[in-house]
Amino acid sequence: MTYDPNDPHRPFEYPSLEQSGRPVDPHAARGYPPPPSGFPPPYQPYGSPPYDPYRQVRPQGTNGQAIGALVSGIVGLLLCFCFIPSIVAVVLGILAMNETKRTGQDGHGMALAGLILGGLAIALGIVFMIIGAVTPDTTQKY
Repeated sequence: MTYDPNDPHRPFEYPSLEQSGRPVDPHAARGYPPPPSGFPPPYQPYGSPPYDPYRQVRPQGTNGQAIGALVSGIVGLLLCFCFIPSIVAVVLGILAMNETKRTGQDGHGMALAGLILGGLAIALGIVFMIIGAVTPDTTQKY
């Protein structure tokens, strides 16, 4: 059925997709040329990785747990019979090694050193306790 295009009482019909053309952006600036298709990449020094705005940023500084593991490992080694700092050094060392591996933060070596010192202090404390329990007491008088 064909209607007269000038008839004000004809039903409204949407134009076909072939006739509609490109959609008009109502927010586009009028009278200006369209923006360029691509922007040049930002300045990159020679040898730097490509710019990626969505990459995870590496945390700055040294991991605090790694520092704590190293300090408590040293304290536990100096006080061989005090197991609490040594146990803290082992736990913090494991946690800090996992976190530095995951985030890329500095301090992996400190965490490893704290773990080793804490384990060494625990082992020496146990050995000294066994030696003290096995050796006879020679200070008693009969």
